Amino acid sequence: IGEKDSHATIMRRVHDLNPKELIQIGIRSFSIEEKEFVESQENITSFLAKDLFDDFDALLEKLDSIEGKVYISIDMDVIDPAFAPSVGNPTPNGLHPVDIENIFEVLANNEKIDLIGFDLVEVASDRLGDITAVLAAKIIYDFLSLFA
Repeated sequence: IGEKDSHATIMRRVHDLNPKELIQIGIRSFSIEEKEFVESQENITSFLAKDLFDDFDALLEKLDSIEGKVYISIDMDVIDPAFAPSVGNPTPNGLHPVDIENIFEVLANNEKIDLIGFDLVEVASDRLGDITAVLAAKIIYDFLSLFA
């Protein structure tokens, strides 16, 4: 997009910090440049949303195998717009809220990780009671219930 620092370049900036491993979950689209970059990096694993519909267990197995420090970042765009329409880039065929719960449960039961942080971004709601804001609050609540 021509910008080094924007909402669309976060994972690239995270990669610049040289993490041991970077796992992206629920990707629905890549630019050609993004796809080529991800494929050229040995420490990046991407789980496309379309592949998760057929084999969610592969993701859960990967999450169960990780060790060390873990930071969880949830961009609400990953959720299907049927459940979270008020986001920056609502794109069909996203994850379901129960998928996030399953991811949290596997990570919470993985005693080999040291959870060092969590964030949730891209709630673009301007109405009280909006389903996206309610879901975001539930995800934060679920996270705190399992990890705090």
